[in-house]
Amino acid sequence: MLKVLIVDDEFIVRAGLISCMNWEQMGLSLMGEASNGKEALEMILRETPDIILLDLIMPVMNGLELIQKLDELNIHTNIVILSCHEDYSYVRQAFKHGVRDYILKLSSTPDEITNVIKDVVKKILESRENVSPLSEITVFKSSEFLDEKGMFPGKNHYIIASFHFLDHFMTDSLLLQHLLANNMVNDSTLSGSLHTYLLEGTTPFIVYSFSPDELSDEDALHKFTGLIEELHTYLMEYLKSSLRIGISGVSETNKPFSKTFRESQKALDELFYNDIKPVGVYSHLIGMYPPDKSSDRISFQHNIEELTKRQSYTKLKDLVLHYFAKLRKSASTDPRLIKLDSIDLIDSLNNSLRVQNYTLSDVDEEYLYYYQNIANMHSFRQLTSYVLTITESVCSFLESNGPRNIRRDILNAIDYIEEHYGMDISLTDVANYINISKNHLSYLFKKEIGQTFSDYLIQVRIQKAKELLNSSSGLSIGEIAERVGFNDTGYFSKVFKKATGFSPYNYKRGL
Repeated sequence: MLKVLIVDDEFIVRAGLISCMNWEQMGLSLMGEASNGKEALEMILRETPDIILLDLIMPVMNGLELIQKLDELNIHTNIVILSCHEDYSYVRQAFKHGVRDYILKLSSTPDEITNVIKDVVKKILESRENVSPLSEITVFKSSEFLDEKGMFPGKNHYIIASFHFLDHFMTDSLLLQHLLANNMVNDSTLSGSLHTYLLEGTTPFIVYSFSPDELSDEDALHKFTGLIEELHTYLMEYLKSSLRIGISGVSETNKPFSKTFRESQKALDELFYNDIKPVGVYSHLIGMYPPDKSSDRISFQHNIEELTKRQSYTKLKDLVLHYFAKLRKSASTDPRLIKLDSIDLIDSLNNSLRVQNYTLSDVDEEYLYYYQNIANMHSFRQLTSYVLTITESVCSFLESNGPRNIRRDILNAIDYIEEHYGMDISLTDVANYINISKNHLSYLFKKEIGQTFSDYLIQVRIQKAKELLNSSSGLSIGEIAERVGFNDTGYFSKVFKKATGFSPYNYKRGL
């Protein structure tokens, strides 16, 4: 199957394309999605897609810069531009670099988009008729991964070791996979089988399968852990990133892989307060973090809003420093709760910025991804540094800048969103309310607010959902989804987890 990558800074555009296309029917496999050219380049370097659906106007690295970078690297692929009307000058430049086609995001129907993609697929297949296909890296698809069982005949038990880099781990995934394949699969020190996999283009994981008739669970886990620790030492000679490895418990082969894989990810929490130990084991977590209730979590919102209102930025930074210092001293709070508190802390900073008509993107566009960044952190030191840096940056920004003057019509649009976010509103609805065209509103909104209309709307809805989840309202997940403007609970859960790194259910429970 041909691989497709979607690159657009608007989450709702990416989600819409993913859901409205029958990819398999067209002989396509969705390789992934990226929100800017920099993210996309890392994915392209790792596994070159056959087709890229590419927005041109994006933060960090725009689409035209990405196209030029691919030219410099001599990477040949098939690009279809995702264009707005005001992008035409960029589209003309893009076509000079061999772009296949373009799709108008604001007006194209699903059928029209399908026809464009089908035409590109046809051209690719025609050009490959007499060319032998290159071998591809085998990827474990998530749809297969959820309930995969019985993969190792004769082996009744298995353990998973998964890998995580503290800095930009995606870049090194292929190198790591090759190192594992060359140095693990044929290892003869264990009784059993070792297999390496790649889960949808992310870092690899190792599965060790064995028969309990030959080796006890305890011995297998002990020997496998020792081998993984040796492997870590070996890998660090080749990799420049800080690598950590999580090892699951022992599972029977009739237990779905997804559950055991989550254990290997959770095992990294053993290392959260430990900057030296490189390998975490799931069984060691038992009793490590006493159970906490989400109601015991700290609420930063009132304090931060009051301190920023009084411009007491030194006290605000001291508040955050004291919070992390207290956690560091006890080293007993569940890492997931600290991540949730950290997200709420930065939410409160963002709310304080919004009072003065700014957003985090005005401070630094990279800060827009704080939900995902925090959710993926497995180091207390790394998390502390990240939150303190954002706090310092926001305080410095507020000290240096007065309230921002935004066009009255865009402020009216924001007021409309705040009042109607629970309804099925669109760019057209808001444009009609303030009496301008939707294309012009799209342009002005991005220019004045620093975010697209759709991303801003989702941000508001997610924030309102979090407030309801943190409250004692007693509302179900489905009721909360409906209140904040999502008619489909499943889609709400997907968007919420994409934005925060947690499912609504786990967020509500403080996990």
